[in-house]
Amino acid sequence: MSKPTLGQTVIDKYSTQQDEIELGDLKKDEMERYFNYLTMAMDTGKKMFNGNFFIEVAKKRERLMPQILPRIFALPRSTCPTPFYDQDVYIYNREDDCLDFVWAVPDPDTCDQLANNMNNLCLEDKELLEFVFKYKDGSLLRMARKFNGEKEDQINPIILLE
Repeated sequence: MSKPTLGQTVIDKYSTQQDEIELGDLKKDEMERYFNYLTMAMDTGKKMFNGNFFIEVAKKRERLMPQILPRIFALPRSTCPTPFYDQDVYIYNREDDCLDFVWAVPDPDTCDQLANNMNNLCLEDKELLEFVFKYKDGSLLRMARKFNGEKEDQINPIILLE
């Protein structure tokens, strides 16, 4: 007898699951997990770096199972990352001992949905849409380059790969 595939295991689990999951509980668990990773990255960054540093929170979604919560990677960095989809960026200010939010760029589908429904968005989504526009027009990239002390006309090898 062959071993069941991951997809079959997920289908079996969801088709036999009796308990309904409350969306609010799921969101609360996801936010708790997010802030745990963010806090761990901040603690790690405090040990790694003497001055200010950035934390990049990247979310990895499974293409074949989009209903599964994304995996979260929170990484302390000495430089500001290049903006990309499914990414949040924070800067830790050692002098003030505080973590400040810099930007958030959602996944490509969410970016399109926000742009297509810009007239019917709540305040929170309108703020996110501003980051989408800044990502698309290159403002976030210019901001990252400024944080890193790069010149405006300096070639960025990551852009050349796109």
